[in-house]
Amino acid sequence: GAAIDGASMAADTSRFTIAHTNHAVGDAANLKRVELLNLQNLQRPRIAFFTSRDVSDGEELQWTYNASYWSAKDDTPVL
Repeated sequence: GAAIDGASMAADTSRFTIAHTNHAVGDAANLKRVELLNLQNLQRPRIAFFTSRDVSDGEELQWTYNASYWSAKDDTPVL
């Protein structure tokens, strides 16, 4: 599988990447994750993020990681 190097991606501030986001629960999460159909590979959907409310300039972008993230890390979710 593919690996994402979050440290090097986050250091590049010339473009936005998911490495510039963090985990949040409930109303603190201001992003929603949406899976999009990938016609080139139906087994690997594309993922898009949309804000769930107006976001202020400089506000941290946060979304709720799904259960598979925590199970892959063999970790307990932060609630």
